[in-house]
Formats: sequence, structure tokens, C-alpha cells
Amino acid sequence: MNASRKLTVIWLVLVCATIAGWALAENHGAGRWTVVCVMLFALFKARLVFLHFMELTVAPFAWRLIFEAWIAACVAMIVAMQWIGRG
Repeated sequence: MNASRKLTVIWLVLVCATIAGWALAENHGAGRWTVVCVMLFALFKARLVFLHFMELTVAPFAWRLIFEAWIAACVAMIVAMQWIGRG
């Protein structure tokens, strides 16, 4: 698969994940787990953008580790705050 086709497929996956996350959040389909599911969609989408559109697949391992840790920490913090807030 050439690079242009690969990026197009990834873009379509991002669009589908955006629609799925929006539909889930709008309909509250998972109840208490809605925020967790939507944030997992966001994590997945951010990784795709980082790896393929920002080309971290060819970057030094330290850069990739920093970006992956940063997005995982952000998602974990948002989910934790949401769960603590529901008390």
C-alpha cells in the first residue's frame, strides 16, 4: 500500500472513530462508562495522528515515548477526575 493510500485509510478510521465517539457521547450509550469510552476513542485517535501524520513512527524512540506517555497521562487524568467527581 502506498503512503497516500495508507494515510487516506487512516483518515477514514479517524472519521469513523470521531463519529462513534460523538454518537456514544450524545446518546450516553455506556452510562457511567461513557466518558471512559469516549476518552479511549480520543487516545486511539491521538495515537494515529501522532504516529502517522506527525511521523513519530520514524522518530527516535524517546520522542515517541514522550508523546505516548503524555497522551496516556492526559486521558488518565481526565477519566480519574470524572470518576472522582461522581463520588
